[in-house]
Amino acid sequence: DLRDAAATSKKEKKGILLDCRNAYESDVGTFADAVPLGTDSFSESWDVLKDKVEGMDKSEPVRIFCTGGIRCVKVGAYLKQELGFEDVRRLEHGIVGYERWSKKLGMAGHGDGSDKNAESLWRGGEIFFF
Repeated sequence: DLRDAAATSKKEKKGILLDCRNAYESDVGTFADAVPLGTDSFSESWDVLKDKVEGMDKSEPVRIFCTGGIRCVKVGAYLKQELGFEDVRRLEHGIVGYERWSKKLGMAGHGDGSDKNAESLWRGGEIFFF
């Protein structure tokens, strides 16, 4: 899961957590230690992805997330099939899914969950989707 990936990446200093959303989305907020693509549109992602992972060992973990999970399916396939990465994982249901999960746990001021002391990995503004 995202917590394990963040902890492992931080501890081992390898791998990457990529924010596959557009720059205006990432500017509102992102996950701790995430590397945003910084694109204006999804079609710009491919060349930027090549640059972000250049020099990485193909066996290093690549964790990806987007808003709802759709862009990550495409990005994940590209990382595996075109760039040859072996360990590519996406945040299931994207940030929307993370928000639901964090509400259940009572993180970041959400809900009445069982783990009120858990710290959300989200950094920035509130997550709102309509």
